[in-house]
Amino acid sequence: MPDFETSDFDDLQALMDSYTVHAIGANEPPTLMEIARFPHRENVFSNILAFLLNTEEVHGFRQLFIRSIMAVYSSRCPDGWPKKGLDLESIQVTEKVEREVITGTNKRIDLLIKCEDFVVCIENKIWSGLHNDLGACATEHS
Repeated sequence: MPDFETSDFDDLQALMDSYTVHAIGANEPPTLMEIARFPHRENVFSNILAFLLNTEEVHGFRQLFIRSIMAVYSSRCPDGWPKKGLDLESIQVTEKVEREVITGTNKRIDLLIKCEDFVVCIENKIWSGLHNDLGACATEHS
């Protein structure tokens, strides 16, 4: 089981805090989600992410999305990631992406992605803050 350090989650929190909410102006065209009338539905966004992250789906993207997520994280992480010499090109999703995974504290994680050397827990928040312990989830599911 991988060893998670507090600094890993501090780095992730700093990355999440660096993003700002984009205010939609009156002159901007609607997004696809607004047209579909699901602009603020976390489950809809999570279903789309799960589809894109599933390496066996018909889209044929394979590892592209998990590697892209980790590359962005790596580029913005103050300590520099990947840790322990992990090469971004070697990242492989090893199991099917799981949705609504129940944790040991009976909370739900929107997306759980298991890779060979680590897990990625995504708590997809649109208008609310984080209420789940991602560190506990990562330790529990790795």
